[in-house]
Amino acid sequence: MSLFITILLILENLLYLLFYLKTRRTFNRKLSDFPYGARRQEWSAAFYWLLEGIDLPTRFPSWFSALRRKIMVIHRCSLDEADGIAKWMMAETMLLSFLVHDLTLLLAVVDGSSLTYAGMGLLLSVIIPYGKYRDLEHKWIEIKRSIVLDLPELLDKLTLLVNAGETVQGAIARCAERRAGRTTTRLYQELAQTRQELANRISFHRAMEDFSKRCSAQEVSIFTTTILMNYRRGGDELVAALRELSRDLWEKRKAAARIAGEEASSKLVFPMIIIFIVVMVVIVSPAVMIMSP
Repeated sequence: MSLFITILLILENLLYLLFYLKTRRTFNRKLSDFPYGARRQEWSAAFYWLLEGIDLPTRFPSWFSALRRKIMVIHRCSLDEADGIAKWMMAETMLLSFLVHDLTLLLAVVDGSSLTYAGMGLLLSVIIPYGKYRDLEHKWIEIKRSIVLDLPELLDKLTLLVNAGETVQGAIARCAERRAGRTTTRLYQELAQTRQELANRISFHRAMEDFSKRCSAQEVSIFTTTILMNYRRGGDELVAALRELSRDLWEKRKAAARIAGEEASSKLVFPMIIIFIVVMVVIVSPAVMIMSP
């Protein structure tokens, strides 16, 4: 069994070396253009080449599209940039899984416990990509939660400004300007970019659609749709629509805060059980020691 593991280890590394030498020059330009600080880009090129050959967007369109949307939100990038980032992230994850699997095979050869280390390597090779994806999804959920929590406050400000006679474009610019130069949340960062687009003479309809895509939240989509349907009418109709939407979003914010509180309390259950066990041991152990002959 050890001989088989040794041969497998040698073949794996030779195959990777061939792929690495083949793809290093091919993807040299893509490596230099990749702007998001991947630490193992050069060594991941072989796996990037494999992903290009597999053509993931065609084979798994729904899954890859969802992954790109999450990357667009996290990195605030365009669709084309998200496509490249997604492939490089998967290539890096494959490299990490390969290195872990390689290490476990080496330990299996050295120690002689072939099946134990080989099984551990296969398990870790599956856990690492899953953990990476879960971490990405967690970041995406946190950004969306931040946007949804800030949206009712923004709506109230817009409603007050529009009700006072300000145009929708002017109200958005004012809300973004008041947060300029200060620590801003993700929603106001996207709003500032929308204000910049409007200043660059991009149409209001397109700027609001881009704002909705960058936020990638259902509540923001409802907000932009309401704005686009009513902003030409203006006046009381727009104010009434904004107020109704604001009430709905405040209710959602209360529900989200309630759920966050419940999640926090549920996370405290396990530490409280541990503390209870420790306290019981501290209290009971002296009595047991006294009673023992």
